[in-house]
Amino acid sequence: MHPIEGELDPGIAPVVELLRRKGFNTFASCEGGEGHAFTHPTVRIEPLSIYYMSGNAIELALVLSVAGYQGYSIKQINSFQVSPVPWTGQPGLNYIEVEFWQYPLEHPITEEEANGPVITNER
Repeated sequence: MHPIEGELDPGIAPVVELLRRKGFNTFASCEGGEGHAFTHPTVRIEPLSIYYMSGNAIELALVLSVAGYQGYSIKQINSFQVSPVPWTGQPGLNYIEVEFWQYPLEHPITEEEANGPVITNER
C-alpha cells in the first residue's frame, strides 16, 4: 500500500483511515467545499481487481456502511477506466471514486466498527 503523502483533510480522514485499514489503497481525498478540489467529500481508491470493477464498488459500499453509521452519507460510487496516452508513455488508470453528501462535525468510528469485515480480492 502506498504511504499517505501530506496531511489528510480532517473532514475525510476517518473514511480514508477506515478504507486503508480494510485493504483499500486510497490515492486522492478531499473533504470538499469552498476552497477545495471537490464540491463534496470525495475519496479515490485503486480497485482491488481491474477485472472486477463493479464488484469492487459493491465491496466498497459494504465497508463504507460503517462510515454511513457515523454520519457519512454516500452520494455516489463510480468506477473509472482511463485509457493510456500513447505519446506520454503513461499507463491507463483504473479507480473508484466515492463522493459523500457531507461529513459530520464529529468523526467517532469505534474500534469495533473499524474491525468489521475484511475485504480481499480472492474470488
